[in-house]
Amino acid sequence: MRAVLDELKAVAPVPIEQLSPQAARQQASLADAVRAVATKQGKTFPEPIVRSYDEGAGDVSVRIYQPTGERPFPVVFYIHGGGWVVGTLDS
Repeated sequence: MRAVLDELKAVAPVPIEQLSPQAARQQASLADAVRAVATKQGKTFPEPIVRSYDEGAGDVSVRIYQPTGERPFPVVFYIHGGGWVVGTLDS
């Protein structure tokens, strides 16, 4: 995590409360720092399984990252809307 924080600090992000929503969406994020560190370490991310579900509330797309190996695997379910202003599915 230290490497990720150092990577993020190197791009000197401006606190989002000092930016317009458009500018905040354009600057490097913590997710960008994670990807940069992983790339430097020669690590790759698995390709997700993308599925869409319609449970009566509209279409919802999900990404499933499933490791290889013997099952069962632990599960992490992450859903976050935040303020619905900055951030993307990737971040």
